[in-house]
Amino acid sequence: MKQFAGAVFAAAVVASLTLVATGVASTSSTGGVTGAAKAAKLPALPPEVQARKRWIIGVKCDVPPFGYINVQGKNAGFDVEIGHWFARYAFGKSNRVGFVCAPTAAREPLLTADRVDLVISTFTYTRDRDTRIDFSRAYYKATGRLLVKNDSPIAFDQGRADTVMFDDTGLVVIAAADRTSKLTNDLFLALPYGIGIKQGNVAMKRWVDSRLNLMKKRDIFMSILRNNVPPRFLAGFSKNILRPNNNFTYAPETAPAPETVCP
Repeated sequence: MKQFAGAVFAAAVVASLTLVATGVASTSSTGGVTGAAKAAKLPALPPEVQARKRWIIGVKCDVPPFGYINVQGKNAGFDVEIGHWFARYAFGKSNRVGFVCAPTAAREPLLTADRVDLVISTFTYTRDRDTRIDFSRAYYKATGRLLVKNDSPIAFDQGRADTVMFDDTGLVVIAAADRTSKLTNDLFLALPYGIGIKQGNVAMKRWVDSRLNLMKKRDIFMSILRNNVPPRFLAGFSKNILRPNNNFTYAPETAPAPETVCP
């Protein structure tokens, strides 16, 4: 696990990019710098964040590769990098953000008690949660996947199980640490992640959604994925992220609720 954590710390490379210091200006891997004319069309930063001059964001601290504490004692991971990109868009500097550990049970309370501005913490959208907090647009499409041994399509460790099915966000850590295992291309039950926002904060949701859309347009999520997932998994996991030609949303209200399909 330490080797994996060290590998994904390549996220620091992204943090070293020099960006134009405007409210929404940034350099992407594909499209240069946002012009002032385009910047003017994007929603303004909510005043409470602007006044503080930094974000406070809840993230996981023990769930690599999405949010964890790396070997240097710093927050790292896919969701953490999104927080750094938000700091770039808001203040022109990736370090204008503070992270708070947001384990599953604490995610909603952190928002409702105004302890954080946002929660980017492998936060699966459900209709029940949506009655208490707001969600951004979907940014990562988590799915169930199968973990199997390399030498057989259905033969797992010591013959005690044929295969293991779980969220891909959890299985990728196991597969990365054990090169005798692999993830198949079979996908089950897509459960997209969204960014948690305090209910009723319309300005915050507009700002967040607009920057997620900008990151999608510029294929920034692919760069983040490369920093946090081993190369052998990139092709499969690239289907789970927002890209210029890859879009996804939450399940419609008529679809079965995730908690009833997979209790």
